[in-house]
Amino acid sequence: MPVLLLLTTVALSSAICASAADHKAVFGAIMRHDHVTGTVFPITIVGNYAEAGVSRASGNTSESVLLVKKNGSWKVLAAGGRAYNVASMERYGIPRATATTLARKVQQGVCAAPG
Repeated sequence: MPVLLLLTTVALSSAICASAADHKAVFGAIMRHDHVTGTVFPITIVGNYAEAGVSRASGNTSESVLLVKKNGSWKVLAAGGRAYNVASMERYGIPRATATTLARKVQQGVCAAPG
């Protein structure tokens, strides 16, 4: 049983940052939402919800974007200034447990931008 728990923990922790495919899909969803040009990173994913950091091409604006994955596609729930807290994520329909984990992972910087 401890081995199974360890494997589950490793699988969950490695699934938190976006894969190349999810990164491309999240960027596409953000582009469709407001035609952003710039960099979308980091992307933190918990279940079917994500928070992405967006840095505008002009370099003078950055924001956080909340997304949901429905029917295999990422869709923007909200876009705005700083990282969202649990209460604001819940207002956009993210379940409390997922919002708590997502907010904690974003705050910890688990999915840091590439160096």
